[in-house]
Amino acid sequence: MSGAAPVPYLSPAWHEAAAEVLGALHGPGPSVRVQWTVSKAPGGEATWTWRVEDGRVAEVAIGPDGDAELVLTMVHPDHLELTQGAVSPAAAFMQGRLKAAGHTGRLLELLRWTSQPAVRDALAELGRRTAPPDA
Repeated sequence: MSGAAPVPYLSPAWHEAAAEVLGALHGPGPSVRVQWTVSKAPGGEATWTWRVEDGRVAEVAIGPDGDAELVLTMVHPDHLELTQGAVSPAAAFMQGRLKAAGHTGRLLELLRWTSQPAVRDALAELGRRTAPPDA
């Protein structure tokens, strides 16, 4: 539904849009709890968790998650590029723009999953729904 009004980047409405778009995916894919942290974001650091089940985001929760198997960290400008589709998660990781801690096998599964056309399309849809922060 790309006709929806853009939502502010990293706002609660943005997380709801991410849950809707990425929750509509259908496997195959990984099952993993992923904590995201974006530093230098407007309004300060942003942290949230995706619970991915069989290749779809089943839950998005704002805040840190002590049970996350994987912790991904990016600075705001790099994450915004990822959200807008200018860089893939795998490329960002290989370029050192996406940092990862935790279960290496889950990271590889997640990066493989994000390279699938349906996931790339879903991320592009999230980008279309995102109102970028003021410069």
